[in-house]
Amino acid sequence: MFTRRRFLALFPAFAATTHSFATLPFKKKKIVPPPPVFVYFGTDTNKDVSKGIYQSTFNPTTGQLSVPVLVGPTARPSFLALSPARSGQKRFLYAVNALNDLAATVTTFSQDPASGAINQLGQVSSGGAGPAYVSVDASGHAAFVANYFGSTVASYRVQPDGTLSQPVTVIDFKDKEKFGSRGPNTVRQDIPHPHCATISPDDRFLLVCDLGSDTISVFAIDSETGHLTMNDPHLFDVRRGSGPRHVVFHPNGRWVYCINELDNTIDQLLWTKTSSVEKPQGLLVNTNFHIKAIADDFPTEKKHGG
Repeated sequence: MFTRRRFLALFPAFAATTHSFATLPFKKKKIVPPPPVFVYFGTDTNKDVSKGIYQSTFNPTTGQLSVPVLVGPTARPSFLALSPARSGQKRFLYAVNALNDLAATVTTFSQDPASGAINQLGQVSSGGAGPAYVSVDASGHAAFVANYFGSTVASYRVQPDGTLSQPVTVIDFKDKEKFGSRGPNTVRQDIPHPHCATISPDDRFLLVCDLGSDTISVFAIDSETGHLTMNDPHLFDVRRGSGPRHVVFHPNGRWVYCINELDNTIDQLLWTKTSSVEKPQGLLVNTNFHIKAIADDFPTEKKHGG
């Protein structure tokens, strides 16, 4: 029986044992600093100053960014995308070469995991003039390019060596019956201008902002082949004259934010999708909520949301 008297008798021994543990020479766990982060910059080589893609190293501990150095000479790499990070696998950097020419291209580079240096592996047609955006799905099997001046969106298979196939789907947005008429700004909205090709969080859908027609198109993706479904794509109308440029998904996967270049606003939209495998459909729903992206007194000639 454990009595109060027995507890008082045992307490000194317990206290001595506790003290001996407290005085043991425990070693402090060594804090391993986070690895450096490689940062890549696309540039406009048309101005005869820059030469292509530049790289810096970001130190997460100190917050310092090293001086950029040229690592990938290439023509006008205006937008870049990295393949998904996977343990033990190489990563690839994809760059659109934003030339206003039907011969415009998208270039593949391999990345050295130790130094961050890149090496050109291949180059294929962007599927239209003036490519402005490239994206790669989370599986690393498919890639997509929006061609601003060519009024097209192209899709690709990512091949085993990381390079892109020739375009497997090229969608022409000049079909007014399918993609709507031009916006009211006759200078900026003279033709369709696909400005981004954003992949949904589940990799099943592609959202394309068309600055020229004030719409966002939603296509189903076949991740194995890279094809986009052209049968009845969902078309979401943004406000006339807004000029939708880019969309981004909130981490909750339900909210979508669209920045509009011409009226300098940001719209909040709701995202929903069907679970059907045979006839998948993704839908955007208007919340009727938008805010201005700049102050009212900002100079008119400099108002370009992007």
